[in-house]
Amino acid sequence: MTTTYVSQNDMRSLWKTSLGKMIESCRVNKNLPEGLVELIKHNLFAKYASYNAHLDKIEIGVNESKQSVASYPEITVYNFPLDELEGKLTASFQTTRRDLEFYARIFKGKEFNDYIFVL
Repeated sequence: MTTTYVSQNDMRSLWKTSLGKMIESCRVNKNLPEGLVELIKHNLFAKYASYNAHLDKIEIGVNESKQSVASYPEITVYNFPLDELEGKLTASFQTTRRDLEFYARIFKGKEFNDYIFVL
């Protein structure tokens, strides 16, 4: 278990440098890195995310139901070019302590039992 201190400015800087690298890794390796999947789920409220290397597109499924259902929820599927992912995620950047701690875990490779303090 480790302790990490980050500021909101540190996170914005790390976001800019790391997100582009993760997206490029996706294109080169032809699959979504786990950290990028978690970021997509967190920021875009997706239930799943996948990458179609042949079409160079991201597919996400979002449960847009406003109420809990006893059966399987209806998932709305969205597709967009991989080139648009960075813009969509950057537009959804949140500055709450909880979100900044989540981003630090993703971009710094921290475990969820590690301590992260946002300054």
